[in-house]
Amino acid sequence: MQIYIVKSGDSLYSIAKMFKTSLHMLMETNGLERPNDLVVGQAILILEPEIIHTIQPNETLEYISQKYNTPINQLYRNNPSLSARPYLIPGDELIISYANSPTSSILVNGFVYPNVNHELLTITSPYLTYISPFTYSFSSDGDLKPLRDDFILRRTMEYNVSPLMTLSSIDDNGNFSNELVEKLLNNNIAQEKLISQILNVIQTKKYSGLILNFAQIPTQFKNLYIQLIQNMEKLLNNNGYTLYIAIEPNNTIDSNQYYTALGESSNGIIIMTYGIEFNQTSSVKIQSIQEIEDIIKYITSFIPASKVMLGIPNHGYGWKSIQNNNNMPQPRIIGNQEAIQIAISQNAAILFDEKSQYPFFNYYINNQRFEVWFQDVRSVIAKFDLIKKYNLAGISFWTLMKKSHQTWQALNATFKIKQ
Repeated sequence: MQIYIVKSGDSLYSIAKMFKTSLHMLMETNGLERPNDLVVGQAILILEPEIIHTIQPNETLEYISQKYNTPINQLYRNNPSLSARPYLIPGDELIISYANSPTSSILVNGFVYPNVNHELLTITSPYLTYISPFTYSFSSDGDLKPLRDDFILRRTMEYNVSPLMTLSSIDDNGNFSNELVEKLLNNNIAQEKLISQILNVIQTKKYSGLILNFAQIPTQFKNLYIQLIQNMEKLLNNNGYTLYIAIEPNNTIDSNQYYTALGESSNGIIIMTYGIEFNQTSSVKIQSIQEIEDIIKYITSFIPASKVMLGIPNHGYGWKSIQNNNNMPQPRIIGNQEAIQIAISQNAAILFDEKSQYPFFNYYINNQRFEVWFQDVRSVIAKFDLIKKYNLAGISFWTLMKKSHQTWQALNATFKIKQ
């Protein structure tokens, strides 16, 4: 695996010739729809196939899988366009394996909304261990609110992906609510009702477990929250299901005992480190890679690394710069490949912030300055390196709603995916 940064005068043809690879492979690996989809500063991922199979008439994917002793999902991962179509074309080439295949295995989770694009879900599914439809919620008296997750469950199970039910403390306005949490934690009857309904949904819809996503828990409720988790874990584990806890790390004085209890009372922890914060002062804080590493070191000092999954963003943000400090930037979620297209259309060279490991660029429309920060192969590899360095259990992507070919190909080149 190599990374090439586009320079002035480069073309995809010249890059393919430089690395002795094909134009088709560069386009497929990097999610490029046209050969001229290049801009100065853009990162291009280069992969080196080891074994290539030319499809013969009447061959099936099952036959090729057995011939090379390679799982079908691995063939999908090695050939991104393959999972989007239900047939093979004689004469086409399939990549069976790459040089320097990865040896370490990890868990991979992805959160997804019910309105996910069907083709995008199909293409992404082979790279996942778990998928987590977002999100079930609940009322203050413990009634579970439904989620339209049937299509997601049907489609991903075709790729041997295990679904994890997500429960979030979100109110009717779509906001995380401490008031909702407080009412639940102080009502044992509501908790029993909610846990019972959760188990029923898991059993009925064949979920493999639950992710509890209550965001920041106020200090005065932390003991009650631990008790709720313990009750949930006992019931779920006794019935063969797992419990993960999503947390937003906060290095407060009383966190040591709290994080230890979270680790002991659950099957795993997802650290929600997503990199960008929009402040009320019109400023934008980009989380550095060192800050993410510090969080990992802190959490794993209380919770075994084998229980910890690192949250990684799978998109970027764009916003209009605001000079008035009384206003807050209004960010727009931008897909990583969408960001490249914006840079191309605006002829904006891509820069790279070494501290955060984020690519970014600026452009102007009618004298108004716009800014875009996104993820590319350099960003995700920096986070993959932390996962390897600290022997974490895996990755949890937020979210699967945008295209990001580089991310999945870099993941496939770096880790074996547990399924």
